[in-house]
Amino acid sequence: MDILVVLEDNRGTLHRMSKEAVSAAQSLGGSVSALAIGANADGLADELSGIDLAEVITVNHSLVSSYNADGYAEVVKQVVESESPK
Repeated sequence: MDILVVLEDNRGTLHRMSKEAVSAAQSLGGSVSALAIGANADGLADELSGIDLAEVITVNHSLVSSYNADGYAEVVKQVVESESPK
């Protein structure tokens, strides 16, 4: 993975800026992955099914079922440490 895009949930759907962020990341070249966090992570991942991504990582956990800055930051930190995007 070269680039990791963190997706934003907009009341149950993928925020349009997340799609733009994925597109911008793809224009840079390299392998692009996305991270969906929260109760609707699987739904966000499904919305990206037609987009060419290396992978979509989903995190569904009770501690991040609703937005919590500390919880989300910890998830991003752990994913970055384990996946080592460039």
